[in-house]
Amino acid sequence: MERLRLLVLSLAVASGCTSNPSRLSELREFRFKGKPISAAAVHALLTEWSDFLPAVAAVDLEGFTDSEVHNYPNEQMGTFVAYHPGERKYENPGTFKYRHLGVSKQGVHVLEWLDNGGGSGTMYGALLVRFEQDRVFDSGEWRQRIRMLSVGEVWDPDHTGTFQFDGRRLTGRDPFAPGYRIDLVIE
Repeated sequence: MERLRLLVLSLAVASGCTSNPSRLSELREFRFKGKPISAAAVHALLTEWSDFLPAVAAVDLEGFTDSEVHNYPNEQMGTFVAYHPGERKYENPGTFKYRHLGVSKQGVHVLEWLDNGGGSGTMYGALLVRFEQDRVFDSGEWRQRIRMLSVGEVWDPDHTGTFQFDGRRLTGRDPFAPGYRIDLVIE
């Protein structure tokens, strides 16, 4: 029996980031301080496999980038930006990687991700994020902060598909289950 699943989701999200033009241009390219955004920061926004709801909804980009605990080095793997989450603890640290598929007119960035915790399985999905700027009191003074917020995620339950994004619509399919597809409208 052919499986058919259709997911249509409409997101009305306005970009709250109003920083200087060069910073906005850099963020539109999914870069921060001249480098691809940390794969560890992206990974932090994903819902854990065992959970139904996300525990982390936003990441302070500067705080994360300058952190002694969370700042793992990025590695370029083809079109993906990767890091090895367990490299400080385990012999087989696993790999998390993402690639930026694009950004909607409303400022929602679409990321395809793959997560292998070091075992034989790899999880796949897409994460939707946007940026907001605010002020935070830190070390005795106020500073501008850019937060990367999760506005949704799509898991590929069969762990084999790929995603495409045309600036408005995220689609995906599973090559091993031809009837399975994802159709996500981002407005």
